[in-house]
Amino acid sequence: MREVRAIRQALADRLGNIDDLTIYPKIPDSANVPCAWIAPDKGKNYADYQQSFQPGFTQYNFLVEIITNRQDIESAQDILDDYVSPDGPFFQRLQAMDVGDALSDLIGNNIEVLTASRYGNYKVGGTVYLGFQLAIQLFA
Repeated sequence: MREVRAIRQALADRLGNIDDLTIYPKIPDSANVPCAWIAPDKGKNYADYQQSFQPGFTQYNFLVEIITNRQDIESAQDILDDYVSPDGPFFQRLQAMDVGDALSDLIGNNIEVLTASRYGNYKVGGTVYLGFQLAIQLFA
């Protein structure tokens, strides 16, 4: 499972240069918002060893969960709207081709942002935030 840890860290590293956003490679106990973390997709098989179209590859399904402070609910929604946009920073960085980083070394260009969902409240460390999740699929 070292490959899975390496993929999670590489995903976090690629997203790590989004301005004013903290990225966690794993689900945090507390959050410095706005932030995002990489988690296994609870609604799909996390790792599917039989779905790859190329022998020796495994399909991984991750969620990138993004939250922000909800003290000013309208500003929080504006922040999330910018993040969920197809021309926003998450799509741009996740689907970037020929980046030459650790993620590219692990998976090449075999990544796809599938959906944005679960827009609403998230509780982290006893605090309620506003957020959503991006479902991503990759082959390694």
